[in-house]
Amino acid sequence: MTTNRLLKISLWTAALSFLFGTTIFVSYYISDNWELLFFGYGYIILAGIINIISIVLLHSHWTKFVADRKRILRTIFIVLANVPVALIYCYLTLILMNTIRLTLTNVTDKNISDINIIGCESKVISDLGPGEEKEIWIGIYGDCQIDISYNKDGQVLNETAVGYCTNSGGGKIKYNIGTSKKPNFKTASY
Repeated sequence: MTTNRLLKISLWTAALSFLFGTTIFVSYYISDNWELLFFGYGYIILAGIINIISIVLLHSHWTKFVADRKRILRTIFIVLANVPVALIYCYLTLILMNTIRLTLTNVTDKNISDINIIGCESKVISDLGPGEEKEIWIGIYGDCQIDISYNKDGQVLNETAVGYCTNSGGGKIKYNIGTSKKPNFKTASY
């Protein structure tokens, strides 16, 4: 294989690895579909093997073709740039897996104030108007539940938004304040 062809293939491999990895991560972030995690793990292994082969071939050409060393070395660094990107995506995925993304919606016809989210991590929302919603990220630090206390018409009311959370059990929850309906909870764990 010629050096120019190898450089071209290696650059395409690096670019496609980055694009596919980013697509998987963004899809997981948006959908919170835990099945994408397994696909992502498999993809990391496959992309890692392909990129390692590319680096080995580039190194082989680097030792043989002295005149092209600068271009080959630049391409090796571009391929290696995917490593920190993959590590950042893995780190961010771990954060998402240990975080409840709670969307509170006021389904009552009254203003709700002094909203205290108590449990895994405490948060406060000053007020939420009728029909208004707000997303809050709550870290999970062991086994816990998420309770909500709020003021409606001068009366303090309490509700349980999530009865049980644990590490690696993060996900998106849509919770309607002021209704007896159960929350819509998609979890990252199975």
